[in-house]
Amino acid sequence: MNEGTPGGRSKRALKLCDRDTFNENVGSVLDEVLVEARAAAVQYSDVRDDRMIARGQTEIDIVICIHNALEDVKACLASVDMHLGERQRVFLVDDGSDAPTEAFLKEFSAARPHYFLHRNEVAMGYTKAANLGVNLTDAEVVILLNSDTIVPRGWAEKLADALIETPGAGIAGPMSNAASYQSLPSVQGTAQQTAVNTLPEGWDVDKMDRFCEKHASLPLPLVPLVHSFCFAMTREVWDQVGPFDETAFPKGFGEENDFCFRATDAGFGLVLATHTFVFHAKTKSYDANTRHELVEVAQAILYERHGLQRFTNAVRVLDRQPQLRKLRREARALFQHPS
Repeated sequence: MNEGTPGGRSKRALKLCDRDTFNENVGSVLDEVLVEARAAAVQYSDVRDDRMIARGQTEIDIVICIHNALEDVKACLASVDMHLGERQRVFLVDDGSDAPTEAFLKEFSAARPHYFLHRNEVAMGYTKAANLGVNLTDAEVVILLNSDTIVPRGWAEKLADALIETPGAGIAGPMSNAASYQSLPSVQGTAQQTAVNTLPEGWDVDKMDRFCEKHASLPLPLVPLVHSFCFAMTREVWDQVGPFDETAFPKGFGEENDFCFRATDAGFGLVLATHTFVFHAKTKSYDANTRHELVEVAQAILYERHGLQRFTNAVRVLDRQPQLRKLRREARALFQHPS
């Protein structure tokens, strides 16, 4: 493949993201590749219709792990159900939820043939529940979706699009209001919480999704890490790299970063679906102090396992990535002057 083509540049970027080169040359290497990509970039909106038709034929399994927070669960499932494609299935993992949540999930799934419910009578923790859920699936693309999210029309198809149309990609994630460096417009959080952006008055997940479609350019950006709140994978990456490490990260903090680094080491690329937006209410399962403690423990393990420098470089790339910075600027202007 010619390295001057978009596909060639993607392949080249994947080669340049191997561990040693990534650690040593992360800034200059990715800037060079991305400058070339921008020169040949096209707007996603120009090819949207054809790409959505193609992805409508892709088999996609969606896994949602649930532990209480019933009102968030209801909102999440209502949005997923509204936009569920014909070739999509939903696997619900009830991880020891209380009686009201258990009853709702039984009634909800029983009335819908494309939904499958598994219940753990005793909570196993997020990472074990996620591994269990993914192992129930067999589709070409599987998406782990938090139960405190709201999705727009075409969200799953566009995540599959990011994976299939990006050569070598194994993991993809969307933009959001609250997903670390995938957040719009601000990525700055507090000492105990990553950024949580309130949508402008009159704006909802569907309008934000259309905003992302309008401003997204192709090829989609390659990144070193993808947030776990909405985590799309190919079957190939799961078979080769999975499962998530449920021993080191039992509560679901840090498991996706470890998986992303292992996937990169195995030769897979990570891509952000900047053409879609998923709303994230942020988990109600833990309070801010507990969440902060879990994050600190997970980071210590990640630093020991993968190196502080690698993690620092990954954050630097996510902060500096030109397409993401441009999208943040556009979103900042929108949030300041919504129409």
